[in-house]
Amino acid sequence: MNKNNNVRGKHAVLAISVSLLIAGCASNDRQVEPLGCEGLANYKVVFSSTWSNATHPQDAPNTPHMSHLFGVSHNQDISFWKLGESVKDGIKSIAEKGSGFEFIKEAEWAIRIDKAKDIFDGNDIKSSPGSSEAEFKVTEDFPLVTLTNMLAPSPDWITGVSSLSLCENGRWIDFKTIPAEVYDAGTDGGRTYTAKDQPLAERQPVALLNESGRTDYASFPAIGEYVFTKIESITNPDGAGYVKHIRDALKKERLDRED
Repeated sequence: MNKNNNVRGKHAVLAISVSLLIAGCASNDRQVEPLGCEGLANYKVVFSSTWSNATHPQDAPNTPHMSHLFGVSHNQDISFWKLGESVKDGIKSIAEKGSGFEFIKEAEWAIRIDKAKDIFDGNDIKSSPGSSEAEFKVTEDFPLVTLTNMLAPSPDWITGVSSLSLCENGRWIDFKTIPAEVYDAGTDGGRTYTAKDQPLAERQPVALLNESGRTDYASFPAIGEYVFTKIESITNPDGAGYVKHIRDALKKERLDRED
């Protein structure tokens, strides 16, 4: 073999080696798709509020209470609230007034554009400590759940979970506990439980109240927990009745407009 052939051979080997190296790096950078869950699963969530003078003694309100528990199951194409992002009108209304009307309208629209599956609610907690529970369904196409409660009295403080997946490693989870952390919704500038309304012209990102610098209270630990349990079937499809009432009213409005 002559010298030119040797050079060409070495170049060919080098080119193949570089190609394999690049391919290997590309393979390492490629994201591994998470395993999905098949079919449908039913869940019960119980929110246990421990919020009281004993757990949060600084400036404790006389009658701590919670709004209805509002929830929706959905997919990853939509978010109803998220840490570090500003909220839409639905969460603003819950955070400031405890009203779920706008949130339910937003969730209804999400269902109509195939981004959400189920809207549900649990009873309000008229005096904390106390509990609230709700039942709902998730599917392989809608495996996420978002929950929201308002703390009252408060300027715009909420607790809940955001886009929690109940599908892990290709299986519907049987049981999961999430601390009920408290968040500032970023829509009102009040810094104490009973501060006067201070609406913000520009909404701030949702932040953990304990880390936000938006309260006068030195510490604000979690106020309880959310416990999710997989169940065989839904036994209370109407929940607390609030969501059903609003959805029935919205449906009637649509039908009246079509007539």
